[in-house]
Amino acid sequence: MTSKPTISVLIPMYNAEKFVAYSIESVLSQTFQDFEIIIVDNCSTDNSFSIAQNYTTDDRVKLFRNRENIGMIRNWNQCILYATGKYLKFLFADDYFKNNALEEFITPFQKDPSISLVISTREYFFDDGRTIQYPIYFKGIRNGTQIIDECISENLNPLGEPSFVMFRKQDTTIGLFNTDMYWLADIDYWLRLCSVGKVFALEKPCVLFRKHSRQATESIITNGKFLNEERNFIYYNFFIRNSNKQDSKDDYIKGIWNNIRHHLYNTSHKAQNDYLKIWPVITSLNYQIYLFLHRIYRTIKKKRK
Repeated sequence: MTSKPTISVLIPMYNAEKFVAYSIESVLSQTFQDFEIIIVDNCSTDNSFSIAQNYTTDDRVKLFRNRENIGMIRNWNQCILYATGKYLKFLFADDYFKNNALEEFITPFQKDPSISLVISTREYFFDDGRTIQYPIYFKGIRNGTQIIDECISENLNPLGEPSFVMFRKQDTTIGLFNTDMYWLADIDYWLRLCSVGKVFALEKPCVLFRKHSRQATESIITNGKFLNEERNFIYYNFFIRNSNKQDSKDDYIKGIWNNIRHHLYNTSHKAQNDYLKIWPVITSLNYQIYLFLHRIYRTIKKKRK
């Protein structure tokens, strides 16, 4: 009987023919070799599946194909369901590992069983060869509940995209990714995992995340569909999720305003107005001034076009 691998590397795939070979090879060349690679093709219309098939001669590479396109988040869940490893490490089909990534991610888990998440510094790269490191939010170990509170009150995601995160298979008893979400399904899942253990942040970047115009994230930002989901998610976090920050109204409202300002240059006036309706700031003079200035800004921008 074959023993189960320590790590399951999960590669959800859709139309990634230009990148997937490099992603798979970055896993196969790891310094830590006790892994399986779970690739789940979500009905790609290009040559992604046949390219991935070339690697199935290695018994550690397990390739699956959905009968129909089930959407991005459900495909993430399908990867988890196929996995047999003790630890789960996502790698998007257009991203890649540095050669010691799995070794770096597994070490904190081996030293401290109370850890439920390990994350790394985020490094992004572009088709023109540029790379950018996202400033690290914290180093070392933090309590999961502390991370939850800070994410809620400051309205941020210090944990990163799935390619930057590793977690334990046993903790998937909390459930899978919420398929009613799209833009925030990952941070929602990380916060749920934070409720069962600690978080360890690796100081050095171990994964490179590709930024290009065909990404799902770019499409969501462009069409503005993230607004309602983000609004409802923050509302849920603050008023429903069990948090120590529920009495810190000043911190919460500050976080709301930071979020509003972030969307000023990307959102229509109507969307901004809808976005604000749910918040406690709606009766404030600042709210009215903000919408007035936003309307002026959008009018000027429209005329310049």
